[in-house]
Amino acid sequence: MMGLPGSGKTTFLAALWHQLESAEIATAFTTDRLQPDREYLNRIRDAWIAFEEVPHTSAGIEQSALLHLRHGTTGKRFDLAIPDVAGEAYKRQWFDRQLPRDYVDQLHRSCGVILFVHPQQISRPELLGQESSEVGASRGAYEWEPSLTPTQVRLVDLIQSALGVFERSHVLRLAVVVSAWDLVPTPATPDAWLDGALPLLTQFLRANPDRIAHQIYGASAMGGSLTDTEALERIPSPSGRVRLVIASSLLHDLSRTVEFLTSGDQ
Repeated sequence: MMGLPGSGKTTFLAALWHQLESAEIATAFTTDRLQPDREYLNRIRDAWIAFEEVPHTSAGIEQSALLHLRHGTTGKRFDLAIPDVAGEAYKRQWFDRQLPRDYVDQLHRSCGVILFVHPQQISRPELLGQESSEVGASRGAYEWEPSLTPTQVRLVDLIQSALGVFERSHVLRLAVVVSAWDLVPTPATPDAWLDGALPLLTQFLRANPDRIAHQIYGASAMGGSLTDTEALERIPSPSGRVRLVIASSLLHDLSRTVEFLTSGDQ
């Protein structure tokens, strides 16, 4: 799972874990047996169920989840290791131009990447020599610095860095998840929204079909605004409040993103 700070990775993982363990809805995968370390997963899941802000992963104390899963259609069993890396770690990659050794090792072992984008956490391009909309009119003209880099440039750089160490004979499978989808005006599809909001990212994905197989999703892991918990409580089950949009189809099963990552060449 990859994404800049506040992009929704931990909330997604909390909802995914609940759906897999609770069996409240039909999912592409089921938990085949007890998980080895459920303390972290249960902690973020409990916050998610209670309509609380799911605590973000802090830099330096990254957590990882190991899930024993069985695919419902094929019956195949496998272990899914999901490193929940702090968004600050991905942010530092842009400034430091270095990749941590454990991150490189994870990429070597991985079958794909879920890239998270939050629709309200996007830094857009600024025209040099004009005042920045982020800092207000008092700043006036300014020179470029790394912190002014648009979000879409950083995301493309993250993917390029991953491709540089992703040693596989087949293409990198990439699930792009637009989190907090309930905040996106309808009737946009995830593909159309990403194309309009982050055109450089979508152009990069389309220009590299020999290296990247991608699918774009809109996901509302919480199901709505935490300021309106009464509306969320009226939904019969916690899993049912989750929304996953693929093209124009509305689903509830977050594990469909994992199914896309694992359905390529083995």
